[in-house]
Amino acid sequence: MDRKIVGKKFVSWSEARSIMEKRIKQGSPSILPEQERTWEYLKIVGDRDPVKDREAINKLMELGLNEITAVNMVNICPREPGEVRLVLQLEKDKVYDEDLINKILDILKECSE
Repeated sequence: MDRKIVGKKFVSWSEARSIMEKRIKQGSPSILPEQERTWEYLKIVGDRDPVKDREAINKLMELGLNEITAVNMVNICPREPGEVRLVLQLEKDKVYDEDLINKILDILKECSE
């Protein structure tokens, strides 16, 4: 089966798990060892709802976070302002106030329920 790359998109762990699950259910003839290890990892960390995760990523991007920071934020799912600040260090050129950090925490709380 020929595959063609049509774009690049960062995905959360739960979205990656959903993608791999679909491929496995399709009966993909061979899974590479790297894919098998990835699948084992995603079964542990990707146990949330991929739709909720994508909604949270989109909301975080609307707040001004870039896609990779938003995905990392959803994957890590910090619960404290200090943890959010640590992830926000990925975006060195931006400054975030307490109001924005609280909005981020609210979005993350929604997606983890």
